[in-house]
Amino acid sequence: MKSKSKLIIQEETIGSPISEKLSTFLTKYTGKDDRADASIQTGVGTSTIRDVIYRRNSMTENSLKAIELMLKKAFENCDKLIDEAHNAVAAFEIEKTS
Repeated sequence: MKSKSKLIIQEETIGSPISEKLSTFLTKYTGKDDRADASIQTGVGTSTIRDVIYRRNSMTENSLKAIELMLKKAFENCDKLIDEAHNAVAAFEIEKTS
């Protein structure tokens, strides 16, 4: 079974900018440190990763691996924010009932 990031990437076209939906998700849930980590792991330059994410450059075979890593990281970051929000609400509810 393919991971959700692989399924999403599969819908993107090599030689074209990534979709606006994917761009919005990646810009919202990743940052420069995530791009640096993806660059180190894949050998794709941080500026190339940034330009693909912001739709300034088309995705290439070379940048594909970096974008897959960025999407995986975006899901992790998004899940972390959801957990933090649930914990904050739960803490407030505990204080409210005390």
